[in-house]
Amino acid sequence: MSTLLELIKGKRKELASKRASRGIDTAKLQSGVQYLRIFPNVENPNSIFYQPFGMHFVKTKEAGKDKTVASVCKTATYGEPCELCEAVMEAKAIHKGNSSMEDLISEIRSSQRYIVNGALTTTPNINLAEKTQLVELPQTVFEDVLKSIEEDMSDEIGEPLDIEKGYCFKIERTGAGRDTKYTVSPSRKEGKTTVPAKFISSVHNLENFANGLNDANKLAIAGKAIGALTGVSVAISSTMALPATGATDTALPGFSSSATSNVTKEAAQEAVAAEFKGASSVSTVTETPAAQVAPASSEALGGDELADMMAQLEGL
Repeated sequence: MSTLLELIKGKRKELASKRASRGIDTAKLQSGVQYLRIFPNVENPNSIFYQPFGMHFVKTKEAGKDKTVASVCKTATYGEPCELCEAVMEAKAIHKGNSSMEDLISEIRSSQRYIVNGALTTTPNINLAEKTQLVELPQTVFEDVLKSIEEDMSDEIGEPLDIEKGYCFKIERTGAGRDTKYTVSPSRKEGKTTVPAKFISSVHNLENFANGLNDANKLAIAGKAIGALTGVSVAISSTMALPATGATDTALPGFSSSATSNVTKEAAQEAVAAEFKGASSVSTVTETPAAQVAPASSEALGGDELADMMAQLEGL
């Protein structure tokens, strides 16, 4: 397979992942009683039917208006180190004891969620649902659902996820905020029914949905917002790399790799061979000839005349 073909296939897969989450909102459990029918993995009923998920929500202001920046939590979604989680933990330690900051930081923290394909209705009748939904479950609810599925399958009571023989779960939500509580119980009789084909044919790819929300730009914006709110610098790793320009075969823009290599090597050789030799030509200093003493004139004054002049001077 050519490199170009691999790039094209990779790009198409990336675009498909982003398109999978476009315009799709997850359905969340509301107050009161609701019934949830969870669909199995359509491609492999014995495989995973859920996707770990988590988001960071950062409340900030832009041009004087309230704005919420959302970014995928890498730890909750992929089990990988998350830059935003690290910043939140650091901010929590710095602002310990400051109740207002602790509340703000708590809102930024990501909560572990799980998304499943299913139908959320107000009665056990699944036909009340219009289409397949991406249902977002809190961790406690998801754990209770798994426990119920395990018990029913282990005791051969039933198979809740089976398309034909499965049944829904009755979920009741009470309270609000940190006081929210859930109770989960299987609805084996009232909720037992075959899942209509229209729902099965429109299930979502859970992994593609999560990947489609994993945006590097949103991660950077969320990191900047967290830094502005908490004073903690968020280090966002970058995958961008510049080509090396040393004595390697990496081509510079506009040059072939061999030309770049030759130019680099020649420049290096010249630099090593270069020595400071001073000025190539030294200016010649012109010596000024010494003034010649004029020879004694043959017409010099005689001794008698000189004596007469001295006598006259003394008499003045």
